[in-house]
Amino acid sequence: MKQIVAFALLLGLVQTYPPPFPREGVTKILENDYVVAWDAHFPQNVRTAMHEHALDVAAYLLTPGQVRTTLPDGTTREGKPFNGGHVVFNAQGVIHIEEWLTDTHAIGMELKTAPTTALTAADEGPTTRGQ
Repeated sequence: MKQIVAFALLLGLVQTYPPPFPREGVTKILENDYVVAWDAHFPQNVRTAMHEHALDVAAYLLTPGQVRTTLPDGTTREGKPFNGGHVVFNAQGVIHIEEWLTDTHAIGMELKTAPTTALTAADEGPTTRGQ
């Protein structure tokens, strides 16, 4: 019985965080076996909730941007300003709060684990355009 109580207490100590998407200003535009794509509008000086990236994410900034992040231990980091056309990457497992210091528009791609087999053009057979 003591083991069950100890395990229940341990579970209560494990912190879980919500996923980064969906959230206000972010709309899913595509999902397939490889990616989930998000159209993201980040308003200036709006902090997100603390969240965890369960997947690797690559984002293509359509406009210039700059982000401040806060880690679970309270450490704050201010990133360098990005130009439009810049690509940023967050690894799976990152936990943080984001606060964009500029109004920023990006397309984010959460990268799913690739299927165990790949389909090639040869597997599909010949294709003919215009028919």
